[in-house]
Formats: sequence, structure tokens, C-alpha cells
Amino acid sequence: PETIMNRAMFVTVLSRLSGETISGYQNDFFDVPSGEWYAQPCSWGAATGIVNGSGEGYFSPLTAVTREQMAVLLYRYAMYYGLTDGSFEGTPLSAYTDAGNVSPWARSAMAWAVSNGLITGRSANSLAPQDSAKRCEVATIIERFALKFNI
Repeated sequence: PETIMNRAMFVTVLSRLSGETISGYQNDFFDVPSGEWYAQPCSWGAATGIVNGSGEGYFSPLTAVTREQMAVLLYRYAMYYGLTDGSFEGTPLSAYTDAGNVSPWARSAMAWAVSNGLITGRSANSLAPQDSAKRCEVATIIERFALKFNI
């Protein structure tokens, strides 16, 4: 449970959560070999728009997924499946002293995830958006996501 979750693992979790058949999608990532266990989940994620990769045709599958990346992927998943309109109320990040560390591209998704109770701080005042996500955290967040959106 304390092991860091990588990007391939996280997109695999989301693909399995979808319940869809994920085979048959074209793999356009240079660093996702076709025979790897994560090839189809990565291809599914790209085809749905849930994942974009890490830039210039790469996915970086074995790189740790950060808490803010996780928020973005959950946000896109929820939008893709029509589970949310993406809105949130208030300024849910203002309670955290490190809210300024949330990357601009992740700010809306992180605020959405926090306001929906999916992601909480690592402490009472620290969100740790750029820290790697542990498997135990991901399990908790996916459970909250499934309960919140009746999956």
C-alpha cells in the first residue's frame, strides 16, 4: 500500500473502472510498447481524451503519478462519462497553505476533486499536489469517487 503508483497503473485502474472493453485502440505513444500490460489501458485513455501523455508523443508510463495528475485524470474521466459538469463551489484550495503549488493546468481539476471530497490534504493544511500518489491513497480516492458518482 505504501508503494508509489505510476501513470500506467493509474490509467489501468481507470480503464477497469470503466467496465469497457479496452482492446483495439491504436497506441500512439513512443514509450508504450505494444506487448506491455499497460498498452491497451494507455491507448484507451488517449482515445477517450482522459490522458494526453507527457508531451511529444510520450506517456511516461513508469513515472510516478502525482496527486495533481490524478485529479486531472479523474476529472477528465468524470467529464467523459457524464458524471459531472465539472463545476465546484467556492475556493476549495484556499484552505491549504500549499495551494499555490498546484500547477495552472491542474488547478480546476484539483479544486473539483477537493470540493467533491475525493482528494484531501496530506495534513490539515497541506495538499501536496506535486507529491507522488501512494497505492493506499489511490485506493481511498477511487473508493470515494465510486461512492460519490455511484459507479
